[in-house]
Amino acid sequence: MAVKKRTAYPDWEDVHFFLELVRVGSLSAAARALGVTHATVGRRITSLEQVLRVQLFDRHDGRFTLTPAGERAAAAAAAMSDGAQSIRRLAAGPADAVVGKVRITATEVFGSYFLMSRMRELMQQNPGLEVELVISSRNLSLTRRDVDLAIRHSRPESGNLIARKIADYASYFYADRRYIQSRGDGPLDFIGFADDVAHLEAAKHSVRMAGNTHRVALKVNTLFARLAAARAGLGVGLIPKFVAHQYPDLVVVDVGGETLIRELWLVAHPDVRGVERLRVAFDYIANAVVGAREILM
Repeated sequence: MAVKKRTAYPDWEDVHFFLELVRVGSLSAAARALGVTHATVGRRITSLEQVLRVQLFDRHDGRFTLTPAGERAAAAAAAMSDGAQSIRRLAAGPADAVVGKVRITATEVFGSYFLMSRMRELMQQNPGLEVELVISSRNLSLTRRDVDLAIRHSRPESGNLIARKIADYASYFYADRRYIQSRGDGPLDFIGFADDVAHLEAAKHSVRMAGNTHRVALKVNTLFARLAAARAGLGVGLIPKFVAHQYPDLVVVDVGGETLIRELWLVAHPDVRGVERLRVAFDYIANAVVGAREILM
């Protein structure tokens, strides 16, 4: 009996990676957008080309340009993506009902220390709403509908997205009251940033403020560890005001220089305009942030 050869179908994740590479044009940019390594993007594209048995891109000087076969594949993949999004919207319920799932992404610090304590009111006001808070430092895709709403520190550079700047927030240097009361007039003990996070804007700011006057007594690689170290009386650490205000034992330490200020942007897919549950969640988050400016700055 003859065995029928099974047809190989593309992996949908490979298609996602393919569409992102089409959008941005380089492995490194696609990797940043997807939150993976450029090698992972390369493997996904190779896998898709092997399944389709065509070359999708011409590679030249780090840029990826679609071949004629790639252009046809991109058009088909975009149609697949649109169809998948339509199915997801239909499954989520009527557009004019505040019912169904809303996926919101934020960094661990903002999600845990700001959003979490404000989700209860949103859920009480809208009992049919299922909120999924995705804590991640990756830029999860709104275009692919990995999430519905995102709180980010900068305006999106590309994509057909709705973006609203909702606030600025400040980070100051804080220390435990007992540390301030017990120390002499010598240099401050700074709680610095470990080498693996030294590229962050906050880390560079901390180094500038410490300068040659103060000493770095301890280095850590997360805000949670820096907060714990400051509260334990180990020194002075850079902490967002909206976090530090929750701990009465922490006081601001004037180290001179400028204040580190960052932006908060609320970003959404254009569908937010036509889907009531998304609009309600978008407006609630925006209003919650605007109403809390005194603890942000």
